[in-house]
Amino acid sequence: MDNSELPTAFSSLAVREAAYSQLQDEMAAAELTLLSCRRRHNNLSLIFRLPPEILAVIFELVRVPQYTGNLRWIGTVSHICSRLRHVALQCPSLWSDIPFNYREWAQEMLARSKMAPLNVIVRDELRYYTRLGKSRLAPVVKAAVLELSHIKNLHLSSADLVGDAGYKEIIELLDAPAPFLETIDITNANLPVNLFAGVSPHLSSLVLSTCAFDVRPPIVANLQTLRLYQCHAPTDGKIPIDHFISALSTMTRLTTLHVIDSLDHRGVTAHPSAQQVAELPHLTELSIGTLVSNCIFLLDHIVYPSFTRVSVKYQTDVPGTNDNISVVRRLAEKLGSRVPGPIRSVELDVQGIRTLTLDRPFSLKLLKTHFGQLGHLTTIFAGNRATTSVISVLADGLSRKKSATRAAKPSFRTLETLGIEGWDFEETRHGFENMVFRELKTCLAKRKKVGVPLARLIIDECFHVDEVLYVEPLRTAVGDVQWDGETNYTELEYDDEDDFNSDGYSF
Repeated sequence: MDNSELPTAFSSLAVREAAYSQLQDEMAAAELTLLSCRRRHNNLSLIFRLPPEILAVIFELVRVPQYTGNLRWIGTVSHICSRLRHVALQCPSLWSDIPFNYREWAQEMLARSKMAPLNVIVRDELRYYTRLGKSRLAPVVKAAVLELSHIKNLHLSSADLVGDAGYKEIIELLDAPAPFLETIDITNANLPVNLFAGVSPHLSSLVLSTCAFDVRPPIVANLQTLRLYQCHAPTDGKIPIDHFISALSTMTRLTTLHVIDSLDHRGVTAHPSAQQVAELPHLTELSIGTLVSNCIFLLDHIVYPSFTRVSVKYQTDVPGTNDNISVVRRLAEKLGSRVPGPIRSVELDVQGIRTLTLDRPFSLKLLKTHFGQLGHLTTIFAGNRATTSVISVLADGLSRKKSATRAAKPSFRTLETLGIEGWDFEETRHGFENMVFRELKTCLAKRKKVGVPLARLIIDECFHVDEVLYVEPLRTAVGDVQWDGETNYTELEYDDEDDFNSDGYSF
C-alpha cells in the first residue's frame, strides 16, 4: 500500500476505525511472534536442561525466610520466564512460609501453598509486624490458622497479636485435628480443653508461656521438648504436680524439660512414696524453677540419666529466708542426694541478700556482675583466700587519677561492714612489702572520697596486725575499726621463735 493511501487523522471515521482494528491485530500477532522468539531464546539457556524437580529444589534454596520481611525472592523465581513461573506455581512447599507483613501476599501464598505443610510464625522478634498493625494482623493469622489441618509449625507469641481482640477467636480454632503439626509455641492463651481434638501424632515440641493448659491430653505422649513458663491449669491455679508427673510418665521420648513457676504441690494427699514415678531415659536437659518443696517432690518422682544437664532456680517456701548465702547450703543438702549426676547450674534470687561470705578467690567480673549492684547487701566477710578478689572489686569503678573527670561508679554502694579474717597485712607481692595493707587502705580511702565509705571494718585473726602501724591509719578511712587485738604469725615464724628460745636465750 502506497503511503498516500494509508489512513491518517484526516481520514473518515469509518476508515480510521478499520485501521485501528487492523493495527491491533498486527500488534497482537507481533507480540505472539516476539513471545515465541523469547521462548526459543530461553530454551537455548543451559538451565533449561534441568528438570522441574531440580528447579524446585533450587527455588527452595533461593527463598528468603519470611521473618526478614523480604519478598524480592518471589520475583527471582517466578517473574523471569513462563517456564520458571510454571515450575514455581506447581511447587506448593515454596509458598509455605506465610509473610504476615503483607496481607495480600499472605492470602496469595495461602492459596498457592495448597495442602503443603505451613509455617505460621508470629513472634515479637519479627520486627516488621508493626507495619501491618494490630487491626490487620489478627484476621490474616486467623485465615492461616483455619488451615490447621496442614500446619507444621505454629508460633503465636507476638505482643501485637496477643493484645488483639481477635486473638481469642484464633485460639478457639485449635480444637480441630492437627495431623501435621510438629512444633507449637503460644503465649498468653486459654487453650481449648480438647486441644487439637486429641489428634497431633507428630507433635514433638510444646512451648507455652502464661497459658491455661491441661497437661494430661494424649497429644503430649510423643513430645521431645516441653517448656512451660508461668502456666496454670484450665480451672485457674498452677498445675497440680501429681498430674504433671502422671503426664511425664507417658513422655518416654522427652529430651528437654523446662518447667518454670507452673507447678503447685498443694492438693497432693498421697504419701510421696506412693506417687507415680516418671522414667525419662532420653532426657538431656532439665530446668526447674519453682518452690523448693516442689523441686524436691519433682526430683523424687522422675528418673533420668546421669548425663542430664540439671538447672535449678528455686524460690524459698518462706519469703525472706534468703538473707544470706547459706541458702546455697540448704539447696545442696536437699537436692544433692536426689540428683544422679552433677548439678550444672543453680540459679538463685540474690536480690534480697544482705550478707555475703567469700572464702575463696572469685573473678572481678563475677563479683561485679552478680553481686556488685545488689541493693540490700550491707555486709561482706572475706577469708584470706579472697583477699585480692575483695580488694579489687571494692576498688572497681574508682578513679585512679586525681585529674580524672569521669564520675566514679563503685560497686557495692550499699556496703557498710567489711569483715576480714586471716589476712596477712605484711604480705609481699611483686617485691613490695605490706601490699595487703597498702591496697586495703588506698581502696577504703577512695571509697570515702567518692561518697561510699564503709561504716565498720572488722579485723579477726589476721597476721602481723599492729595498732600503730596499721589499725590507726585505717581509722582515717573507716570510722569504726574493730580489731580482736591478736597479732598472729605464720607457722614458719613460730618455728623460728621456738628455735631461738631453745638455744637458751630469753627476752
